[in-house]
Parts: sequence; C-alpha cells; structure tokens
Amino acid sequence: MKIIDSQNSDVAILGNIVIRRPRHAEAIAGVCREATVLPLLRDRLILPVPHMQLVEVGDEIITLHQQLPGEPLCSVQNLNDSIEERLATQLGSFLKSLHEIEPVVLSNIDLPQIDRRWWTNLLNKAERFVFPKVASTTAELLRSQIQSHIEQLPSLPCVLRHGDFGSSNILWDGEKNITGIVDFGSLGWGDPGWDIAGLFVSYGSSFVERLTSTYPAIDSLLERLPFYESKFALMEAIFGAEHSDREALNSGLDMLKQIV
Repeated sequence: MKIIDSQNSDVAILGNIVIRRPRHAEAIAGVCREATVLPLLRDRLILPVPHMQLVEVGDEIITLHQQLPGEPLCSVQNLNDSIEERLATQLGSFLKSLHEIEPVVLSNIDLPQIDRRWWTNLLNKAERFVFPKVASTTAELLRSQIQSHIEQLPSLPCVLRHGDFGSSNILWDGEKNITGIVDFGSLGWGDPGWDIAGLFVSYGSSFVERLTSTYPAIDSLLERLPFYESKFALMEAIFGAEHSDREALNSGLDMLKQIV
C-alpha cells in the first residue's frame, strides 16, 4: 500500500485502487460533489477523469476509484519547447471543453459559485485569521484587491471551472502526453481565470501563453492571474488557521510575503 500526502483527505493506493477518506466537512462535500458530477461530464471532456464510487463505512464516507495512469506534472522547467507546447495544447483543449459546458447539463445539481458572497466570506476570514499576522500594508493591499474584484464580478465571465487546477492534479506519461485530470472537489461556477491561474502558479507565464492555440480566450484572462496567485496563498493560510494546520498556515504566509 502506498500512502500519499494530501491536505484534505487521507489517501492510499492499494494495487491500482485509490482510496480517499476526507478529513473534514468541506472535503466530504467535495468528494460527494465529484461522485455526482463526474459521470455527467466524462463524455464531454477530452481527457480522462476518475470513475468514483462512494462507500459508507460506519459514520464515515470513503471514495474508491481506479488509479489513472501517469504521475503529476510537477514542473515543465526542463522540457523542450515542442513537448511544452504539446502539453499546453492538451491542457488548453481540456479547459476549453470544461469551461464550455452549459449550465443546463448540471441544472439539477447545486454547485458552489464564486460570487460576491463567497469573496465577502473570504475577506472576513482573512480579517480574522491572516491580516493580524502580516504587515499592515500587505493586509490593506489584499483587502483593496478583493474589494475591487467584488465590484468587477458582474462583468466577468462565469463558467464551470475545476477550482484546483494545479500541478498535483494534472497527470502525464513522463514523455509528451497528459493522461488525466483528478481532484474535482472544488468544482463550481466562477471566473475561468481561476483555472488558468492554477497553471500560471504551477508552470509560469510562458507556459500559460502557449495555451492560445486551443484556448483563444486566454488573452482576456491574463491580467487577473497575479490577483488569483495571491488569493491562493491567502486561502492556504486561512485553511491552515481554520484546521489547526500550522504547515499550511506558514506556507500561505510565506507565499504572501513573496508575492505581495
């Protein structure tokens, strides 16, 4: 049995079966959402996603799914241009297929929406858990950025986005192909720039610019990527504070110091 480090769940791989035990209420909601939604999306997406099964064990819920082939695409730093271009093309095509899914497909499913209420709640948590731990100038900048973003929300596109589209959830074969996308626990409605920002944080701006051929709308999203980068760090720190996870708290605070 192989044990995998994960922030929200206890994860083990037994043979080719991935077993996940969510650690808290938010994670439980996430895996239930995955198990409900992925069967409706699978045939509409151009890359493999898990076939999940929910199992109740006493008062707990665990998920089972067959392990997708490949390993996380941790970095593109040492790849040649042609391979990097190929991977970006595949990821751009995947995001396009996801972001173009019409709401009617999921009309009977209640999914989270990253709206004014969500951002206001994030700001309130930041005021409580994070801003007292950072420089006043940093707190004021983050506060101002979030308030400005809230005012811009009505003019931003709203699509079905993955919500955690970073290196740990993107699998590849170690050569030139993406083999699957995992962890849809944060799936919901929001700005497509959120997912693009996950690639920006993981692989850098030059990689993101390579998505243009298969994701033509990328240019209109680029200016919001630094905003999301700092908010991902803020969310990491808030998560650590809420769940008494000192490692996550310190990681988020350290990232904020580097970014803001």
